[in-house]
Amino acid sequence: MPYNRSSFFIGFALSSAIWIILGTLILHPPSLKFPPTCTDSIDGNLCASETPPKGKTCILILASLRTGSSFVGELFANNRDVFYLFEPGLDLGKRLNHIRGGKQLTENVLLRMIQDLFRCDFTNLHFYLRWLSKLSENLLQGTCTITENVARVVCQSSRYIAIKTIRIPDMSLVLPIAERNALNLRVVHLVRDPRPMIASRFLALTHQRLSSASFANTSRILPNRSREFLSIYCKYNWQNFEIGSRNPTLKQNYMFVRYEDAAVDPLTTVKRLYRFINKTEVPSASVLKWIELNTNCGNEKGLYSTSRNSTAVYQRWRRTLPFRLAKEIEGVGQCRDMMIRMGYFQVKDEVYLRNMSLPLIGDAAVINHPKHSWLWF
Repeated sequence: MPYNRSSFFIGFALSSAIWIILGTLILHPPSLKFPPTCTDSIDGNLCASETPPKGKTCILILASLRTGSSFVGELFANNRDVFYLFEPGLDLGKRLNHIRGGKQLTENVLLRMIQDLFRCDFTNLHFYLRWLSKLSENLLQGTCTITENVARVVCQSSRYIAIKTIRIPDMSLVLPIAERNALNLRVVHLVRDPRPMIASRFLALTHQRLSSASFANTSRILPNRSREFLSIYCKYNWQNFEIGSRNPTLKQNYMFVRYEDAAVDPLTTVKRLYRFINKTEVPSASVLKWIELNTNCGNEKGLYSTSRNSTAVYQRWRRTLPFRLAKEIEGVGQCRDMMIRMGYFQVKDEVYLRNMSLPLIGDAAVINHPKHSWLWF
């Protein structure tokens, strides 16, 4: 079946938050009791609360493109207690990235946007609600308007608020959010071996595979733009690992997850994720069922699909990635240091690379502290 990129984004953007909103409106319309809008309040600040709704746990999944973030996000999205938002910066990036300084501006606006979402404050997010409404209309093929009141009420009724983003490479930017004592924030830091990550990213963006033949006339296989991205990826993920595991603000609210561990043992991964957010049981009828249906598939549905045989897929790159390219990736920027710190082994030769029985992943260099046992796989 041909892959439809727009349907992917629509499906995942609607995977939790909008489905909860639409389901609530359709199934339980009388139970919704809307407070007045911000403009209806006496002081005009009713919706601009500086604290999230009481008792909520806020979850921020920080990842990069092609690191399995959609899969990990779905482990939360399929829980009815979770108000899950897939890539709230997607529309924002499209609006701002084309202007000078757009990338930095997108990061700054997105950080403020995330804080507002964690407070269920949609006062200044009408552009985002219009985008969600448009996605809903495309999916449902009908008129659908998600208002500020509807989004706020449904958000406030959820026990957990989870946001997944690939648009904040530097976790230090999150520290001001984490330092707010009123915000019960949990940060999930998701990484992937840089070798398959950059190869998968190149394929996703160019629809071509990285190969020695493609760049036969150069001493390097890796294109400059991919090299630049890879350098940033390794630099910030190494720094993020250090910040999360050592910074007093974050270290008790930080969880490090490798894509490879989630692919090999998704059940253990989801149990650790839910323990990390202080939820004792994983919903069997929704989350565990989703894992069963989406990690043992014989046929993948597309490049961006989360339905696949996850155990078989995570090592498939070893069959196709040129050995010379694997070594080149290891030598970019701080990638070698990142790999050592996070338990990724360097390839010795092509025989080692192609032999699936020889591991390329081991234990991360951990800080031995019982309070932080959830950090490591």
